[in-house]
Amino acid sequence: MKKKDFVTLILSTVGGILFALGTCMALLPEWEAMNQGIVIKFSGNQKYTSDAVSGAVFRNICAANGVPVQAFYNHSDQPGGSTLGNLSGRHVSIATVDIGMAQLAMHSSWETAGAKDLDWMVRGMTAFYQTKLCCLGDCDWQIG
Repeated sequence: MKKKDFVTLILSTVGGILFALGTCMALLPEWEAMNQGIVIKFSGNQKYTSDAVSGAVFRNICAANGVPVQAFYNHSDQPGGSTLGNLSGRHVSIATVDIGMAQLAMHSSWETAGAKDLDWMVRGMTAFYQTKLCCLGDCDWQIG
C-alpha cells in the first residue's frame, strides 16, 4: 500500500474507532480464556492501544448483541504485548481498541484458538460495523 493511500485510509476513520486486531496469550494458570469471548487488551504503558473509552464503546456494542468479551491487562513492568495499533497511533490520533482471540502456542506451528471465539469475533466485528457511532466530543460517544 502506498503511503498516501494509507494516510487516506486512516484519515477516513476520523470520528470513528480504529481496531488493532490480534491474538492474546491464553496460557495463564488462573485464566481460562479460550471460548470465553473476544479479548479487549489493555496495557498501562500503551503497548496495547485500548483505553477506558474505546474499550467501553466496544464492550457496550458487544453486550447489546449478545457477544461476550473479556479483558486482559498486561503488567506495565513486564515486556510483552505490542501491536501495529500503537504504531499507527503515533502518526494519527484516533480512538483505538486492541482486541483479539485467546490463543495457545502463539507464534508456533500449532497455534490453537477456540472455535466459539472465532464465531464471536465475527459477530462482534459485524455488530460493530453495523452500529452507528457518533463522536460528540472528547470521550463522549453516542452508540446506535
